[in-house]
Amino acid sequence: MLVVFGQQKITSVKKNSDNEGWNLIGNPYTSAINWDLVNLSASNLNNAIYFWNGINYSSYVSGAGTNGGVNIIPSMQGFFVQCNNDEDGILSFENSYKLSSAQNNFKKNGKKEEKNFLRIFAKNKDFSDEIIVRFMENAISNFDKEFDAKKKFNENKNEIPQIFTKSKDNEKLVINSLPFFEEKITVETSILIENFENFELNFQKINFEKDIFIYLENLQNNEILDIEKINNYKINKISDKKEYKFLLHFLKKNDEIQEKNFLIYSYKNKIYIKNNFKKGINVELEIFDILGKSVLKKSIKNLYFEEFTLQKKGIFFCKLKYSLENSEKEIIEKIKIFY
Repeated sequence: MLVVFGQQKITSVKKNSDNEGWNLIGNPYTSAINWDLVNLSASNLNNAIYFWNGINYSSYVSGAGTNGGVNIIPSMQGFFVQCNNDEDGILSFENSYKLSSAQNNFKKNGKKEEKNFLRIFAKNKDFSDEIIVRFMENAISNFDKEFDAKKKFNENKNEIPQIFTKSKDNEKLVINSLPFFEEKITVETSILIENFENFELNFQKINFEKDIFIYLENLQNNEILDIEKINNYKINKISDKKEYKFLLHFLKKNDEIQEKNFLIYSYKNKIYIKNNFKKGINVELEIFDILGKSVLKKSIKNLYFEEFTLQKKGIFFCKLKYSLENSEKEIIEKIKIFY
C-alpha cells in the first residue's frame, strides 16, 4: 500500500498471502482527521478502518462502528486498513481531512444517526464483541468495500467471544450492510468461543422500519426467537463445540403476504413457515417434489414460525391446509432447496 502525505511517499506494502492486505498506518497530522472525508475512490483500499482498543478490535465504515469505532482519528493514532488488490494501494492525506481541534480519543466523537440498525453483542462474564446488520440504499448482498467491514479476528479467542456474519459471497463481516428487500432476507451469523462456559447475546434494534420483523434461529437446537420480545438470549456451552451458528431472519410485512395469511420460504435446505396471525394456528402440511410425489407430511398444532429440513435438492411445492372463520383454506407455494 502506498501512503502519500502531500507529495512524500511514507511506506509501500503490497497485498500478499502473509498479510492478506492488512496494513497498520497512522494519522500523520498534529490534529485529528475525519475518515469520512478521505477520498478512497481510486485507492485499492476497502473503506473500513480498524483500531486496537487494548482488548479487541474496533471497526468503522460509512457511518457505522463496532466496539466503539468511529470516524474521528486523533493525531498520531494508529489504525489498520486493508488493500483489496494485488497492486499497491494508495492513501493520500490532505489538509482538508483535518479537524479544527484535535480529539484525545477516537471513541468520543463521530456519532451519527443510526437507522435500520441491528446491533448484536456476544458477551461472556468478562468480555464482549459486537456486530452490526443494517439496511441502506445502494448496499448489495455481496461484500461491498464501500459499506461493509470485514471481521478482524482477535487472537485471544480463549477469553473473548468473536461474532461475525457472512455476506452472500461468504465474506466474514462485523458490519454487514444490506439492500432493502420486498419479502425476506436471511443472514448467517457465527460465534467463535474457546474456553469459557456460557455466553449471551444482547440485541439493540435501532430505528427500524415498522414493517420489518427480526427472528433469531439457533441452529444448535432449532429454536426460533422473536428478538422484539427479548433483550438477551443466554446460551449454555455445548461440550467441545467452538463455533455456534445462527440465522437472522428479516421478514417484511406487506399487503400481498398479509392476504395469503402465511409466509413460506426456503433457505438452503430448510423450509420456513410463518403465519400472519397473532397466535398459533393448526395446519396440515404436505410437501411434494416436482413430479407430485409426497416427501413430507405432518400435522402441526399452534404453528407460528416453524422450520423443516429437507435432505433433497430441487423444486418443491408446499401445501398448507387450515381452518379460518369456520371454512377450510389451502395455500400452495413453490420453493427451491439447495445446499
